[in-house]
Amino acid sequence: MKRILFALLLTASAALACKKDSGTETPAPQPAAQVNCDTVFLTANITGGCLLRSVTPAKCQEVDLRNGATFEFAWTSDGTFCETPWRLSIAGNPVTANNIKQWSLSVNTSTGITSYGGIVNVNAADLEGLTSYNGVYHWLIESFHESHPATIAFKVKK
Repeated sequence: MKRILFALLLTASAALACKKDSGTETPAPQPAAQVNCDTVFLTANITGGCLLRSVTPAKCQEVDLRNGATFEFAWTSDGTFCETPWRLSIAGNPVTANNIKQWSLSVNTSTGITSYGGIVNVNAADLEGLTSYNGVYHWLIESFHESHPATIAFKVKK
């Protein structure tokens, strides 16, 4: 069964993207110059003793994927065992069903994925199709039992 963690993000995004005015919905303004890294779409959900922490990218960190560069998405459980597969989700801004990419990651120590955390190198092609009106994107890592830290907002140059 495919889990889509960003379902809550979609609900939150829809609430943020529209405002009620006399019974009609009007798109909220989206100022291109404003970059807000304080938005947390999904708060932490720690379950089953799996204590996850996002490492990189950090809040509001700029990820430069120009000229074929890659960037390391990393997380750790600080030594607590977590069941896999992991689900790595990266969303554009605004968060919509068509603006999210997800990867399922099984334990593979040769590629940097263990039951205690992982490292995934991402390039611009991996984010192809994701858009952001202000350069801010969001990422989330979750364990098999849906334990996860809060979403992290970061900036991308591609």
